[in-house]
Amino acid sequence: MEAFNEIFSNTGESLILNLMKVNGRNGLEKIKEIVIQNSKNSIIQFSRSGKYFGLFINDNKNFEVYDATDIDRCFKDIDQGKPVMKLEVQENDGTFEASSLIFDKSDKYVLLASKEQILIYSLMPESIGQIVKNYTIDPEKYSVIHDIILDSDLDR
Repeated sequence: MEAFNEIFSNTGESLILNLMKVNGRNGLEKIKEIVIQNSKNSIIQFSRSGKYFGLFINDNKNFEVYDATDIDRCFKDIDQGKPVMKLEVQENDGTFEASSLIFDKSDKYVLLASKEQILIYSLMPESIGQIVKNYTIDPEKYSVIHDIILDSDLDR
């Protein structure tokens, strides 16, 4: 019975990313597996274009974005800890609890949203990782943020 307790004592403590490939009629074949330790409360997201992969860990507030144009290279970069953007979110004195990670339709920005706050970061080379906007909703008018679409092309 000790083996059972060893296996399930850490359930939910880590995030496991598997890179799979179609193997003809035999189904899927695992190419690579990455275990990200101490990441039980995490959000992951690919951008619509597939250019970026984002990872936010609520427990330690680490926010990382990886180049995902080559998925094999992306997995290597995740495994080696080489993101194109890495920062520790310090908003609200470190109590920021993200519920969404959303990429801009044009891959210029990425945002983290909580129930009452939106943080928008630049993905443009000259300003990558810089906070562009920090919105907090008026709690007297609104109770929670439900859905967000980020489209920088509408700025024109």
